[in-house]
Amino acid sequence: MTDVLTVNDISIDIPLGDATLRPVRNVTFSVKKGETLCIVGESGCGKSLTSLSIMGLLPSGAKISSGNIILAGQNLNALSEREWSDVRGARISMVFQEPMSSLNPVLTIGEQLTEGFVRHGRGTLAEAEERAISLLTTVRVVTPEARMKQYPHHLSGGLRQRVMIAMALMCKPDVIIADEPTTALDVTVQVQVLKLLKTLQAELGVSVVFVTHDLGVVAHIADRVMVMYGGEVVETGTVEHIFGNPAHPYTQGLLNCLPKPFQRVELGSLPGSVPAVYGEVASCIFSNRCPNVVSTCTERKVDLMPVETGHQSRCILSVEQIHEHSERRA
Repeated sequence: MTDVLTVNDISIDIPLGDATLRPVRNVTFSVKKGETLCIVGESGCGKSLTSLSIMGLLPSGAKISSGNIILAGQNLNALSEREWSDVRGARISMVFQEPMSSLNPVLTIGEQLTEGFVRHGRGTLAEAEERAISLLTTVRVVTPEARMKQYPHHLSGGLRQRVMIAMALMCKPDVIIADEPTTALDVTVQVQVLKLLKTLQAELGVSVVFVTHDLGVVAHIADRVMVMYGGEVVETGTVEHIFGNPAHPYTQGLLNCLPKPFQRVELGSLPGSVPAVYGEVASCIFSNRCPNVVSTCTERKVDLMPVETGHQSRCILSVEQIHEHSERRA
């Protein structure tokens, strides 16, 4: 299957006084047509910056210092802001974490849904309104004609997020970036939105990059998973790889922090904190917190290494060695 989106070895720099912070380093991944890739990691790991770089929406001062991003054969790094305006919303769309701050409070839902469709030359205003009503129906919004005339503050959080999903689909993009789209919703609405996203992704064949810190969400919707820590990709594989045979100590630590159903056991934890990174890193980024650390980990940078077909880990220890370390500690 063809890769729709390819991110090649990108690093992101942010000037900080006389120094330069590098919160994302050498990130590489690809997304195939109709695939859902989940980027998972704790706050500050670089997952949201990575997603914003794909949209050309990095915050002021931040820039891609190396690497490139290819969307269906087009190098997005080479685009001017005017060219970006033709791509953003048309070929690649984004669903943000907090819909209330993403929707314009002074425009009706209908105006916001139809604006991009007309702007990108997909059809007339009448055709845009017809598609908007159709999509609102698709995302399970009751009485869509009435909702088109309302403002964002008239809608609940769950309805606003459904509107954001409909808006992202208006121009039939190749890729949708969803940055923690369910974080601000209650659990019941979260489940509904996740089921909706998965259903639409399957029906429409759109590729989805889903950014989250919630491993429960990952288990529900991902085809493949990319685990980030300290600005780097530390493990990548299918859902079965990551949950059934995690190869990196950080991934194992994350999974150990999950509650165990029907078991009265103490939750695991990861001692220490993520280091601030300036420039390149000469050692394993997780070495200061890793329970399995050996001298080699602090002496050189560790590359992503194959564990099995479609499964890579940034760890010099094999899965068997990691399990042996864990058993000895137990």
